[in-house]
Amino acid sequence: MARKKEPSLAFREFRTVREIDIAVTKLKRRVADVEALAGKRHYDPAVAVAEAAISSAILDIYGPDSPEYRDHQFHNIYFGAHYIGTPFYDRDDDTQAGFEAGIPHTVAMLNGLVRILDEKRGDLAPAAPGERVAAGALHPRLSAVSLDLYRDGHYAQAVVESAKALVNMVKEKSRLHDLDGSALMTRVFSANSPVVAFNELQDQTDRDEQQGMMHLYAGAVLAIRNPRSHETVLDTRERADELLGLLSFLAGRLDEARRV
Repeated sequence: MARKKEPSLAFREFRTVREIDIAVTKLKRRVADVEALAGKRHYDPAVAVAEAAISSAILDIYGPDSPEYRDHQFHNIYFGAHYIGTPFYDRDDDTQAGFEAGIPHTVAMLNGLVRILDEKRGDLAPAAPGERVAAGALHPRLSAVSLDLYRDGHYAQAVVESAKALVNMVKEKSRLHDLDGSALMTRVFSANSPVVAFNELQDQTDRDEQQGMMHLYAGAVLAIRNPRSHETVLDTRERADELLGLLSFLAGRLDEARRV
């Protein structure tokens, strides 16, 4: 009988810092999920949800043929002996102990993946802000409309086109296409009844972050897009680097946010 051929491995190649940042954010969320299991019983439904989320995140980040997914696609939050043929009621205490030991073990595994990604980020990131922009290490939606302008020295135009792209991203995420400008931003990111939220809005710290982000998005329209749309503004390369970096940050946070 012919021996079954093992599937070939496909290593994920990260091409931009942005890709790595998204991956790290997903893994850190899974770390938070696992840490939140402390004090629960091993049969709590939240355990199975956390395990499924770990598998899903690793699949999304690395792909189905990656060694990371091969190693962790069936990850259990458990560390210890495995019992075969022993009734459940005779080993409940041992299973609970294995589950409790599995929490830090799983956190360490996820943080290990984060550390490797952090190293890859260091390999990709150029030293100077201008080099990052010129290399296209902006959010993809912003890079698509601004990179050629930036490389040709049209710095203010690169900034305003990126700001317009950010506004369009907010409209798409919120599905509020009838609003624009600061009115759009204050409606979408309101701390009291947001359409799009950056956190769970469970306490004052969450609400403060939500309100602060709302002001940043509104400021991107009022202080960055509008002046360059309505009059001639001469941005230096250094100023464009700063503004494009801010707009890229806001575009990235929007990707991570959830529609309420």
